[in-house]
Amino acid sequence: MRTHPSVSFRLAATTLACAAALTAGVSHAENYFAVLPLLGADASQAKRPVKMVLASATPPTATVGVPYSFNLGALLSLDGPEGTSPANVRWSVVSGELPRGLELVGNEVVGTPTELAPDRQVVIQAEHVSGYSTDSVTMGYSFFVSAPIVDFGGYRAWADGTFAQSCEGYIRSGSDVRPYQGATGSGVYRISPPGAAPFDAYCDQVSDGGGWTRVALQYEGTPVLWTGQSNDRAYSLPQAQIPPHTYTGFGKDEVATYVDFVPFQYTAGDIPVTSATSPKTGKSYDIFRSFGSWFQNHDPEDTYHSQPYETYNRPGFPSIIYWNDTLTFDEHGKLAAFTWAFSPNVLPTSYQGYAMNGMSVGGVTDASGWSVWVK
Repeated sequence: MRTHPSVSFRLAATTLACAAALTAGVSHAENYFAVLPLLGADASQAKRPVKMVLASATPPTATVGVPYSFNLGALLSLDGPEGTSPANVRWSVVSGELPRGLELVGNEVVGTPTELAPDRQVVIQAEHVSGYSTDSVTMGYSFFVSAPIVDFGGYRAWADGTFAQSCEGYIRSGSDVRPYQGATGSGVYRISPPGAAPFDAYCDQVSDGGGWTRVALQYEGTPVLWTGQSNDRAYSLPQAQIPPHTYTGFGKDEVATYVDFVPFQYTAGDIPVTSATSPKTGKSYDIFRSFGSWFQNHDPEDTYHSQPYETYNRPGFPSIIYWNDTLTFDEHGKLAAFTWAFSPNVLPTSYQGYAMNGMSVGGVTDASGWSVWVK
């Protein structure tokens, strides 16, 4: 068997030392060690630390309910002696807490977020462990979890399953964690006005800045009461479901501002004659609805009728026509402007849709809808 020269020398020295101690009659033994260097190892390399650099970065924004991953390994650089390897790096969170649903697995933050996190600061440590030494580096990262809009099949809402108070709330939520991103655009959204259970509403997210919640849609032949009712495609929201708002729009079908809009608090009940000026066109309008009266040509500047009906004597018409409960939006200063008016109680039904965008359409069967919107 071949022996290393230095090993033989040190073993011999140890033997001589022990013999000398016994000859001298020493009453106790000293500790003697045989130093055996690692064969093939470079002493200068053994003392050299691993230089570690963990770069700063902005992790991509995560989404509630959507699988997420962020690779930290790509941010780490190593410089060290032989044997230095990413495989010898141990990763851990040393400060802060990852958003719920995310975890650090190896060198990746992975998982499916289950909660919003506006700005979650986390300090992550990378340790290189070898036979020579243990070196480490730390870096702070900010994790952000948002809830954009997703389609739940039949309605849209935020990804975390919560709802805005109105259609406008989805566009202008007032929070970066609920951005107007994802399944955006006009359509059915689920909303939850204060004090009302969540329900599905149609939103015009395009016209004049978007954010319009449709509170009434009337069709000839299937009219409804303005106080909350539905009939085929026609419907109106009860007062409790009308979201807080500043503006009211008078539209056609899915277009909220087909005619115009004004700063006005819409209500499901009677509306006394109220004037408002459009910030869009500068035109002034009169708004009116009464269950017990009406105006000639549905123009609040025309003749007022203090009863709900008109006695009529014309072939093909009922002897009494109920013009009451007509919602009218009429341009001020222009007699018989025929701006927008719908009369749900009138027969024949072709007279229910009475005026639209400056035209008298009473007596003309119209397939389009008269719509009322708020935002």
